[in-house]
Amino acid sequence: MGLIDNSGQILIDAVLTDIGREALSRNDGSFEIVRYSFGDDEVDYSYFNPNTGSLQQDIDILNIPVFEALVNEKVALKYQLISISNPDLKYLPILQPSVTSIVLGERTDAQVGKALEFKQATSSGRTVSSEIVDGSFLISVNNDLLFLEKQTPVNISRYGTAQYIIPRTALGANQGAQISFNVAVQALTSDLWSTLGSGAVGSRTIATKVKCQGAQSGLASEISLSISEEFSR
Repeated sequence: MGLIDNSGQILIDAVLTDIGREALSRNDGSFEIVRYSFGDDEVDYSYFNPNTGSLQQDIDILNIPVFEALVNEKVALKYQLISISNPDLKYLPILQPSVTSIVLGERTDAQVGKALEFKQATSSGRTVSSEIVDGSFLISVNNDLLFLEKQTPVNISRYGTAQYIIPRTALGANQGAQISFNVAVQALTSDLWSTLGSGAVGSRTIATKVKCQGAQSGLASEISLSISEEFSR
């Protein structure tokens, strides 16, 4: 669902996913919306200008064009909004990855892979509010390229995104949740390298991402990942 016009009359564009259309087509009364999410992916908060009058501080934000409805989870709702009951909570943590980018070898990292870590980080020693300490995380990867070692995906979308739900592995000194897991390379076909690979044959690379999102906090972060070709075809 997307807001098409945020001035004057509000217009809403709504679409159903494939699963939603399938449920609705049953026409047996079983189709019922029980949960939903909002996101502000298109909003750039850097436009907020505190140096102007109170009526003008957020005018540039309000004038940002908004997205139409999307059904592809790779581009929709990357930054979901959350509800927090504590009215005095003024600071939120960030979900900090252990690295910003990583390289995996097609052959050498095809089984065990490499360990990745994410943690809820705060500044100035602040403690993470218990309301948003994540008990588990949703990990999303391209199923044609990657998998998580010793884990089974809970869902593989029509767009090829594999989703894993993994419980947190520890709590930090700030009481924020931490998670670690091993990401490994699938058996890649010649067609995949021809379609997605860049560079000279035999030493091509494929770029992808690993996304982690907190189940309670909604905090999300990504690690850029490059797969290197290790033999010629």
